[in-house]
Amino acid sequence: MARIISIILFLALSLQFAAADELEPLLDSLLEGKQGCIIVASLPDCHILAEVGDSQSLYGLHPPGSVFKLVAAMAALNEDIATWKLEHICDNSFEWSDTVYACCLGGGHGRLDLTGAIKNSCNYYFYCLVAKGLTVDILAEHALNWHFGERPLHENDLPLCQLPDASADPFDVVIGQPPVAITVYHALAMACGLANHGEMPNWSGGDARFLPYNSTDIEHLRDALRRGTIDKNNIEYAGKTGTPSVPDATGSTHAWFIGWAPFNRPEYAAVVFLQRGYGSRDAEPIAKEVLRALLEDN
Repeated sequence: MARIISIILFLALSLQFAAADELEPLLDSLLEGKQGCIIVASLPDCHILAEVGDSQSLYGLHPPGSVFKLVAAMAALNEDIATWKLEHICDNSFEWSDTVYACCLGGGHGRLDLTGAIKNSCNYYFYCLVAKGLTVDILAEHALNWHFGERPLHENDLPLCQLPDASADPFDVVIGQPPVAITVYHALAMACGLANHGEMPNWSGGDARFLPYNSTDIEHLRDALRRGTIDKNNIEYAGKTGTPSVPDATGSTHAWFIGWAPFNRPEYAAVVFLQRGYGSRDAEPIAKEVLRALLEDN
């Protein structure tokens, strides 16, 4: 029996590495004409199969945009600032003091609970959480639970995340705008951790590491990230988009997608980051194509 198991594991690893050899040309083709990067990892082991892109995208710090709303949602739940049933009515314009903060959808999203706010990436809803007491200090503290205080892959030449201090505008922080900044490897850790039901990558070895949150909340968050299907076999995928402002005077945006597939029995996680674009329009279709190609090869 042990010999049979060894043979099966050997064949599985051989197929995995063969798929990786064929994967990089696909990733290169999907990035053609774009400045950005793509990273793909196997699940549940979180082994990185391929990573392509320019060095600034791969190894630099970037505002995460709405990807950071996953941190904000779990922080609000665990600080008793929100529940999954808490509703707010988004009319697009959130007024606070003498400032008006716009949502991402003209006309607003209407009535949403927390699940709907995540699915629709509603800025207004998360602004309401700030008004209810979700401070910069709380957000920065909970970001550490997602290993934002550690170097990704435990490589000394990769940067730490840039987390805000109390002087930052909480309405910028809660939706992942500057000064918040992460690497694509931190984003990959988020995707792997959620795909693996709260077990974060432990690239340094040792004991397993888990998100310190209620398992029911983690499963609810995973459900909120269902996106649809990626192929004719109706394989379901999950993930989160992000479209943060570029921290310069151009008025441009970056594009993010972090996710995994299949939803219920995850095999692959993917992160797509583009220097210019929109998460749902530009980054998500690339991730879907990557995940589709990997799963069709199985």
